[in-house]
Amino acid sequence: MLDPEFDENREDINSSVQRFEKMLNNQEDSFFDIDTLEQIADHYFMQSKFDEALKACDLGLTHFPYTLELIILKAQVLGEIQKPEDAMEIIENAILLFPTDIELILVKGTLLSQMGQHEASVNLFLEALEAYEEKDEVYFRLGLSYVAWFKPREAVDMFKKSLEYNPENENALVELANALDEIGKIDESIPYYKNFIDQDPFSYTAWYNLGIAYSKLKQFEKAIDAYEYSLAIEPTFGSSLFNLGNTYMNLKDYVKAEESYTQCLTCDDPNPELFCCLGASL
Repeated sequence: MLDPEFDENREDINSSVQRFEKMLNNQEDSFFDIDTLEQIADHYFMQSKFDEALKACDLGLTHFPYTLELIILKAQVLGEIQKPEDAMEIIENAILLFPTDIELILVKGTLLSQMGQHEASVNLFLEALEAYEEKDEVYFRLGLSYVAWFKPREAVDMFKKSLEYNPENENALVELANALDEIGKIDESIPYYKNFIDQDPFSYTAWYNLGIAYSKLKQFEKAIDAYEYSLAIEPTFGSSLFNLGNTYMNLKDYVKAEESYTQCLTCDDPNPELFCCLGASL
């Protein structure tokens, strides 16, 4: 079923996925090297197709049981499908084999948080700060642990530390804004978004999230500008179109709201909320 000598280095991911799915659907034999299976599993994981990702991980680990990348990815998949105990068992066994691997420690910390063991999760991440060079990632995960622990103020501190080490960590930026919003300080997120945009002015998601912050502050004209910058970079970004429509609704500009919602229909899958908003704008 799997040949480690089979050279697929030039095979693009889409054709690899198609061949993998054909193998599963038709119960055919097909040859994959370990790198290709990692790419397939990661592809499914990024698309939230966790059942398929798990099958790719299992196939690879059947033939290469000590492949660390697949071990970690399988644990992450199990965590996503709400099986953190199964994932933890995999990670604990892997730590016995790779006791110094920091990625295993980070995944373990995330799983502890998911299992409700928040203090243990935080302590593990604090220990990891000493060993892990990418400190922005550790602080980011610390922040997520505090969020899960319902400690938004502590989460804010961790996300700010993450951005100190890496101002371009957009995930930390978004989570910081969410945590600040929870404690009633969404206005403090604005300078962080502006700084991020200075570093990466073509980040349509950063402009979009800046628009959300302005909307929550009821600064609707500034929100419109932010959404329009987002759409200038990515004209088919449905979330910006939808929020732009909502902002025009707040300003009682129903014609422009209708235009935004109608355009959103061409970019996103239709849904009841979108149709409801479109109807309200007419």
